Amino acid sequence: MNILPLVSAFIILFAIGSYAFVHSLRTTAQESFHYKGALAVERRFANQIQKEIYEAQKAKKEEEKEKTESEQNQNKKFVSHRDKFSTQNNRKILIKKLGSDPQLEKVVLRLLKDIYDQTPIYTTNMEHEVVSVLITAIKQNPSAITFEELLPKLPDSQIPLFYKLIKGTQNYELRKSNSGYPALGDFLTLEGKSIKPINFYYASRTVLKALFGEKLCEQIIIAEKLKWESDHKAAKHLMQKELDAFFTKINVNYSEYEPLLHFSSGASKASQEIVQDESTKLKVRINP
Repeated sequence: MNILPLVSAFIILFAIGSYAFVHSLRTTAQESFHYKGALAVERRFANQIQKEIYEAQKAKKEEEKEKTESEQNQNKKFVSHRDKFSTQNNRKILIKKLGSDPQLEKVVLRLLKDIYDQTPIYTTNMEHEVVSVLITAIKQNPSAITFEELLPKLPDSQIPLFYKLIKGTQNYELRKSNSGYPALGDFLTLEGKSIKPINFYYASRTVLKALFGEKLCEQIIIAEKLKWESDHKAAKHLMQKELDAFFTKINVNYSEYEPLLHFSSGASKASQEIVQDESTKLKVRINP
């Protein structure tokens, strides 16, 4: 029997099967390659589209935010930090050297006249009497850091008035008659290590007015308003160099005020806080 045809048939069938198997593997590999490539291209395009959408939305939101901030800034009203009611020591006048500094004495006299002139406890030239008594009491008790500590050192005739001045009323409005009156400690302090008595950065409007006078005080606050308008963020004070340049611009002799001013940005502990009722504009002193 001749088996050659049978063997040839098997070989042909094996070859056909092998070719079909190899072709199938090759086709599968090519399909897998193209499928993965298509997925990669699709993902890349999807990522690009998502990135474009994200950036467009981000730009839109930033634009809306800037527009909102711009509208808010236009509606914002300037409120000087010098008008905020607080009894932090860096907003007051340090009077430890009251008896040895005639310029400081003049400033304190003007301040006392300003804050008590319209009150029911004011009498003619009361500010001179108060300063004179304070000078004597501070000399007798140089280590005192509160006005209450000075009270026992005062003449009996002065105690009733100084008790009122030291305590003040629970609420008051400056320069308004029949609306209470402030305590001495709201604007003057015995506590502090600074050589100079007034911290320009934090001094209240009342303190600045006593030092510079009403006109120059208002000019300084207007200059600070212009500085605030650059970004409408936190209320800003003039820096020392800016104040010096401002005085030069308006022909004011800075050296006249320099002995009383220091420029410190350090925080100062407040023993009390004053808040203002917006409807009545009355100030209320809150003890800790």
